[in-house]
Amino acid sequence: MKKLFSILLALALLVLSACTPKTPDAKYNIAGKTYYNASDISMSEERSRIWFGSDNSFVLLDNYGTQSDEITGTWKIDNNVIILSRKDNNQELRFEIKDEHRIIIKSSLNSCDFDTAFSDDEKYATNNTTNNQSDSKEIVKTLYNASWFVSTKQEKPSVTLYADRTFVLSEKPENAKPVEISGMYGIAEDGTIMFSNFDSFKDMNGNDVHNFELLYADGKTYILRTDLIASYAGSQFNESGDFDHYLDFDQGIDNQFETTTWVHEPTEQSLPEYYPNFTIYNDLSFVFEENVYAYLAHYKGYCQKYDNGFGCDITDASEMQGFAGQDVKYIEFKYDSDGKTLILQTDLCMSMSGDKFFKK
Repeated sequence: MKKLFSILLALALLVLSACTPKTPDAKYNIAGKTYYNASDISMSEERSRIWFGSDNSFVLLDNYGTQSDEITGTWKIDNNVIILSRKDNNQELRFEIKDEHRIIIKSSLNSCDFDTAFSDDEKYATNNTTNNQSDSKEIVKTLYNASWFVSTKQEKPSVTLYADRTFVLSEKPENAKPVEISGMYGIAEDGTIMFSNFDSFKDMNGNDVHNFELLYADGKTYILRTDLIASYAGSQFNESGDFDHYLDFDQGIDNQFETTTWVHEPTEQSLPEYYPNFTIYNDLSFVFEENVYAYLAHYKGYCQKYDNGFGCDITDASEMQGFAGQDVKYIEFKYDSDGKTLILQTDLCMSMSGDKFFKK
C-alpha cells in the first residue's frame, strides 16, 4: 500500500511540474553596458547615452545642442522591454530590445524622437559617426593652423580635405574640447579654398558662420579670411603646421569678388519680404532663398563669374525636397543689356527662367 501511495505521489508531482511554467531566463543581458544614440547628429553635438548598472540603476545623459540633462533611476526588463523609473519625477521611460546590440526608445527625449535607435557599438562613443566614416575616405591633405600657439601640429586647429569634396574642420578652443564642423569645399582658379559647412556655427565673437575660405598665398601657405571658433582671421594654414614667415593678410584681396545680393523683381505672387533673393559672397559661395509658397528655402553652393553673368553649382538643396526645383543642380544668370540686372536662366519654384533680379 505504501509503495502504491509513493507511486501515485510521484506521478502527481510529475504532472504538476509539467503543467507549471518555468521562469524564463533573461534573453539579453544589458547590465554594465552603455548604449549611444545611433542616429545622425550634428558634428558639434555630443551623443546622448544611457548606462545600465549591474545593481539595476541607470544614468541617462540627454545631450541636445549645448545642453545636457542627467536622468537617473532604476531599470527592469519585462518581455524584452526595458522600463526605466526616473528618480526625479517617478515617470517611466521605455526601450524595446531589438537584438544583442540595439535598443529602440519608445519615449521622447530632448535630443531624439520616439523610435530612435541606441547602440552599444563603440564607434558611437565618438562625437559623430561622420568621424568614423571619414576615416575610410581618401584624404587629399590636412592643413594646420601654423599661427596657433602650441608647437605640436596635432594640437592645432586643422582642416582635412577629402577626395569627395567634403571637409572636416577641427577647431580647438583653449581650455575646451575640440569642435568639429563638416561640409563641402571648392577650389577657385586662384587656388583659394572655399568652404560651405553643413550647419552654421558661432565664431569667437558670437557671429553665425555659414562659410569661410583660405586664401592661397605663396605656394604652400593659405591665409584664413574670417574668424572661426578658435582661429583668427589672418592665421596661416599649411601642411607642416610650422609658421614660415609673415604674410600680408590683404595679399590678393583686391581681386576678390565683393559680396552682393540681388532681389527678385516685384511680383503679385508674394509679399516683398518673401521675394526670392540671391547672395554671392566674396569667396563666390552663394545662398539662393527661393519662395516655395510655404516659406523661403535655400540653395547653397559655389559660382563661377563670367563676363555675361554667373554659373552656380548647387552643393546643398536639402530644404527644397518636396517642392518644384528640388532636382536642380545648376543655376545660371545672365546680365541684362543694362549690365546691372541679372536674368534667371533656370526654372526653380516661384522663380522661373526670364525673371529679373535687381542688385540690392
